[in-house]
Amino acid sequence: MNSNLINLQLFLTSVGICSLLMTDIKRNSSLKRPAIILLFSWILAGLLFLVFYIKFESESNKQFLETIEGVQPILETRMHLYYSALKSGNGLFAASESVTREEWKAFLNEAEYQDQLQAIEGLGVIFRIPKNHLSQFIKTQQRLGLNDFKYHLYPSLNEDEQKRALARDEAYVITYIEPLETNRSKLGQDISSETNRRMAAEWARDTGQPSISNQITMVENPQDSVAFYIYHPLYTRGPVPTTVIERRLRLQGWVFAPLKASLFFNSVFALKNFQNLSYAVFEENHSSPFSYSSDYFKLPSEKTEKRVIKLANKNFIFSFKRSQNFYFSQDNFSSWVGAVASLICLLIGTSIASLQFMKKEALELAEKKTQDLKESEKLLKFALEGVGDAVWDCDILQSTVNYAKNYTAMLGYSPN
Repeated sequence: MNSNLINLQLFLTSVGICSLLMTDIKRNSSLKRPAIILLFSWILAGLLFLVFYIKFESESNKQFLETIEGVQPILETRMHLYYSALKSGNGLFAASESVTREEWKAFLNEAEYQDQLQAIEGLGVIFRIPKNHLSQFIKTQQRLGLNDFKYHLYPSLNEDEQKRALARDEAYVITYIEPLETNRSKLGQDISSETNRRMAAEWARDTGQPSISNQITMVENPQDSVAFYIYHPLYTRGPVPTTVIERRLRLQGWVFAPLKASLFFNSVFALKNFQNLSYAVFEENHSSPFSYSSDYFKLPSEKTEKRVIKLANKNFIFSFKRSQNFYFSQDNFSSWVGAVASLICLLIGTSIASLQFMKKEALELAEKKTQDLKESEKLLKFALEGVGDAVWDCDILQSTVNYAKNYTAMLGYSPN
């Protein structure tokens, strides 16, 4: 829910309530004094809302940036789990003179990597084969049980790319991969025939470090989401090579895995720490993201933060936005502060109007009672004058007697 919409709704609600109350007040008293106090109170309420809004906007921005800074360590840690799976495959080859297909399959079944690392489509081994040994290599694989093992280039190459691939002195052949049922089309593929796959593999060869290819299209599912190949170099047994020349001479191949980008990144941003983030991931020099959250393009872009995060040999550009959950959790308080303050202002204005109305009624009542008292005195005077010929009054304390004028006149005395 957008915070501006919340603020607008609360403002309109307070204005509506105020209009109803002011209409009722107008029937009974003047609006001048309540209106002045109400306006002053609204100004205070607006300032109060502004202070809280600025404070929470600053705090939410700080939290937003802190959450973003926490993304890279988690990504690196998660990617390290995938590298560790590849590296453990290297350990299997280092511990044995040779590793058969059945041993590779048993190793992966025991490790259960497919269940733990759900973004990978499989784990395999690529062997570096000189072209003059390629025919014998194919026959050996067929003799070991894979009768349909065939060497092939990457599909969809144009004629020039095919010529360059066939002219190379070496082939990088996918020889083992499990589960085989879902990756059979990869078996026998020469990854050196496709530029992205080859360049990432050779970077790993020369550095001795894991590497990630540029985004690729999976042969089995061309319409599926973007994927990458991740590699770990596999050298012959012996001390770890320390120079580029030594690494190239001792390269046996690579342990590799096809990695589905969306599954990998979604698994990271599904963590509780990042559920308030909306994200998109780009490759360098690409304007379209290859992985993004479902709400990314629905959110405003004026508060976007970008970060470059390096994983192995590859830079990824991340674009972050505050998700709807982030707005909802951060902005409500200041909105409600403004709303409650407005309602308190209405209460103050209404109370003052009520006091003013009560004062008016009290004054009118006092005036009416005074007038009634005067009328009563006047009637009493008329009554006394009408029937008071022999009226007299005796004051015992003063030992005096007062006689009505007519009475003294009847007795033949003067009023004095």
